[in-house]
Amino acid sequence: MELEGTKLPSAKLAEFYGTLDEMRANQRKPLLGHCMYSAGACQEAPIASHLLAESWLRQIADETNRVVIFDLGTHNLGQQNANVQARKVGVAEKWAVTFPAFCAIHDSELFACIENAEFAATQRQLLALTYRSVCREFFTKQQIATPNLPKALDGKMPTELVQMTIHETKNCFRLFARKQELEREIGGQSSDLAGFVVQFANRPDLLASTTFSFPETFSGRRLEARFDWTTLSIVPAEIGGYAVFTWSKHAPKNSSLLVKSFAKISRDLQSDALTNLILQVSESFCISPKWWENLTETQRNSFFHRFSRSFVRKNPSPPAGSLYPKRPSLVDWEVTNSGFV
Repeated sequence: MELEGTKLPSAKLAEFYGTLDEMRANQRKPLLGHCMYSAGACQEAPIASHLLAESWLRQIADETNRVVIFDLGTHNLGQQNANVQARKVGVAEKWAVTFPAFCAIHDSELFACIENAEFAATQRQLLALTYRSVCREFFTKQQIATPNLPKALDGKMPTELVQMTIHETKNCFRLFARKQELEREIGGQSSDLAGFVVQFANRPDLLASTTFSFPETFSGRRLEARFDWTTLSIVPAEIGGYAVFTWSKHAPKNSSLLVKSFAKISRDLQSDALTNLILQVSESFCISPKWWENLTETQRNSFFHRFSRSFVRKNPSPPAGSLYPKRPSLVDWEVTNSGFV
């Protein structure tokens, strides 16, 4: 699907997307050159840490062990417009939601509770899911902001990307503070995590883990301009799977309002609502190829359009009620249970 609707004149689109492509390329480079687990002051080199466990991805992969990701195509901009495209990647590839974050020892120790054990919504598992997602978001925004802030301040990039860089820089500080809070909890101090868990009878066709601050609830209620970070993970289980919301008890307002509005949605539409949210707030998801290939072109384009809001500057805020699913349902993982933990 070609991207349309930016405020830039057509002559500037190549510059806009070319610079955006350069910024996003930084997301694949190590952040500090050593492990991100700062609580232990670890100086070991980072490995390609999986945000979504490789064993999880294999559960939705095709017979060639590949999954579908969405990618922003910004190459050959002189000949074609930027576009969002679906492509298959191997579950072990760096493109399958990996980032150079933790050393091998910490990557294993910190996340063994979710990668080597069945999910049971224990406090340790909630903390591990949240911490890894927060680190990923911090890493992504830091890699966009740090090398590009001098260019932004010097006016050496399109205005829209200057605004993005400054916005991401502010979010870096907010996420770093959240990262430090979570590391203190990992170190044994009392937990400030609140959670809401949704259980599915069927394995989800989309796996994700993302941390975000969204401006409205599922019912379309506009929220206060706060940065109450919410983490949402969708993970598989031996039978079925789970969606897990977590947030800080010290900043509960927007997150709890969002989750409470989700809980009021009819269960047969909750899978769609979760998918809508993931597409609008994250790039950190992988899709089952079998499910994707069974969609019609119109249905696929509806997913592309929702996802592309991240890159189109004309409408920075989603329309009211954009998360609430419209029938007919495209996703149904059959919610069997849900509740606060």
